[in-house]
Amino acid sequence: MKAMVLIFALTLALVAGNAVMAQGNADGLVKNGGFEEGEQGALPVGCGIDKEGGAAGTVAIDNTQSHSGKQSILIHMTSVSGFSYLHPCLNATLKPGSYIFRVWAKMEPEQSFHMQIYDSRQWSDKKPVTLQLKGKGVLSKECRANSKEWSKFEIEVDVTEEFSASIQIGLTKPGKLWLDDIEIVPSGRATTAVGIKQSEQNLEIQNSKIVLNIAKGNPGVVLSYKSEGRLCSAVSLNAFQQDNAASVSSFKVVKNTPELAVVEVVYSFVGGQTVTVTYSVKNGFEYIEAESDFAQGKAVISATMKSEVLVLPDFLADSMVFYPESLSTESMSIPVDNHLLVNLLDNGNAMLTLLWDSTQMSITETKKSNLFDSVTLSANAKTRFWIGALAANGIWYKAAEKLNTGSFTVMNWTPPFQAEWKLTTFLTKGFHTDRSTCESWTFAQRVPKESNVSWIKMENEGIGITKPSAWQAWASGVGVFIYPCYFEGGKAFAKKPLIDGPAKNSVVGDSPCLIYGLNGNTETPSGITMPKNMLKRTLSKEINNHLEAMDSPKNKYPTTCSITAKVEKIFYRSESVKEGNQIKSDLGWMNMFVLTVRERIEEYVAWQQKMQKMLEEQKLINPQLNPLLNELEKELAQIALAYAKAKDNMKTPPYCATLTEKVIELIDSKLSDEEKEEQCKALGRQIRTIGASQDSFLGTSRSIVKACRQYATMKLMTSSNAAEIELLNRFRLETGLILNNRLTMEGK
Repeated sequence: MKAMVLIFALTLALVAGNAVMAQGNADGLVKNGGFEEGEQGALPVGCGIDKEGGAAGTVAIDNTQSHSGKQSILIHMTSVSGFSYLHPCLNATLKPGSYIFRVWAKMEPEQSFHMQIYDSRQWSDKKPVTLQLKGKGVLSKECRANSKEWSKFEIEVDVTEEFSASIQIGLTKPGKLWLDDIEIVPSGRATTAVGIKQSEQNLEIQNSKIVLNIAKGNPGVVLSYKSEGRLCSAVSLNAFQQDNAASVSSFKVVKNTPELAVVEVVYSFVGGQTVTVTYSVKNGFEYIEAESDFAQGKAVISATMKSEVLVLPDFLADSMVFYPESLSTESMSIPVDNHLLVNLLDNGNAMLTLLWDSTQMSITETKKSNLFDSVTLSANAKTRFWIGALAANGIWYKAAEKLNTGSFTVMNWTPPFQAEWKLTTFLTKGFHTDRSTCESWTFAQRVPKESNVSWIKMENEGIGITKPSAWQAWASGVGVFIYPCYFEGGKAFAKKPLIDGPAKNSVVGDSPCLIYGLNGNTETPSGITMPKNMLKRTLSKEINNHLEAMDSPKNKYPTTCSITAKVEKIFYRSESVKEGNQIKSDLGWMNMFVLTVRERIEEYVAWQQKMQKMLEEQKLINPQLNPLLNELEKELAQIALAYAKAKDNMKTPPYCATLTEKVIELIDSKLSDEEKEEQCKALGRQIRTIGASQDSFLGTSRSIVKACRQYATMKLMTSSNAAEIELLNRFRLETGLILNNRLTMEGK
């Protein structure tokens, strides 16, 4: 949040030797966390101050307010200016252990403030591959205090390796924030270090979350998870050469510390061949790391399980969900550029996550009857992969309720902890396509109808709740609709999405909806690593950026609707002359918005033409693929058709600029104020028509590419034709490239 939320922050440091918060430190207090050292109106002892940007205000000791002792520290923000903040900056060192980060606060007026702790190594030239604090490098909590009483706020902090930390507490808007008794103390929560039980025949490695069992003569290494007092088998890791199954012949512990255990396991086949896999178990971690050369490609590792649902996460488009009973094929090839696969187990109570760092692997999932029963991995070189078992009652839910498009239904499901919970619905006709698609929706907290909240942005979804009281949403290319899920009063509510807009021809199918989570949030309990967080923690930044729709750096210009509304209000107040410079500036920035969106539109059009050319070339090279090529062409043609339909209303950026010039000319014209206002409104309507047409086409294009990507992915997973697989891999790659850099107005 240091770079993104741009807060006015107070950074307190724990100086090495004096304030190292190591497990077992008797008092566990932050040095001068009670702010008793220092004079009224001055900075506390041990704190410096740094001013950046245009934030204005003071940070100083206040002896008129305190939670304990005689003094506190007052952060008084008087104003902000764009992207700016003010904060003291010092370093802290935290060693492995489990802690509570605590602060007492008062506010005037009552409002929110942010409480954060960072792994400061993320800002250094020697940034590690894996950061602390859930692998994200930050734990953050939005807090709300008032002026009547001191309120306590806490964050659980788990540390697995020593790191330099920064603690930040600050404001996002003007106000007064008093802080006192800031401390980091041992949490007292029971933590189980990695433990090993070993005999000549057997080896057991366990931490507080999982158990790894290895026995000589057994076919596999068994990973189990702990859940509500139960020990449940998640997966058995076996080795094969074609139909020749291996058994464990030996194991060797190569590292044994309270934080990490590493064991080398040798699997032996009939005939004497072997394959070695190295398994690593970390303290308090749900995942094991595995590494093998797969006997130079001569062996495979098969993870046998009992999975009720397969999820292929896709953060570029929408994740795809598969029920075994709905599939006609017995085997599916997993796209190796996905790097992540999730299987759902134990009747809603466990999630099995598989990650890998190489695209040179081959991964296949098979089903038997109404269960997915195995995932098989192979490679020709030494490769790493990770398998994790996350357990919690209700960590996923296959809806038994029959949802409708009218009223909301109370779901017989309660989230087991805070996270980004998703509702997946299955469309037999997707947005702007006749093909079936999976559409995911993030549960959000519904605000009371009497609330004055006027807009809720659904992060990373391109959707806004435009009328929170009616739970009405809008997205480019989709239009206006009732958002299909929310939390209220501790309960989950859901319905099938009913679209009444550009995508009104979509049809929701009858397959049961699925609720699950892939990503944690700032309120996710410490010690839980969701699949997407594991991706960020484990794989490179380059891979992660490739896997997600990244916010375009051009997402910075004001929209046509917001600026025209603002300018029309100025003319309505007869203040156009007084606010003339502001009008010119705002319209200039709005013109940049129109130009930026149009550039993105042309990228989609050029992409469609590029793909059309590729498909035509493939018809000459691989005529046997013509049925598939024709289907892909049909889908892609929807972009060209949508462009032709929208072109007249979209006009051009220069045309929009001429309309804004006409608005500017009204400022000094001899017309009456009423005439100026009416002409401004008429020009505003024309400008908004341009903006709306551009937005709609952009959202439509994204929906079409998403549908193409899901179609190509499904064909890829079930194809056995080498030429077809090569084509589909390339097509999937190209869809990922165009979806990767995303404007806000691209819609869902």
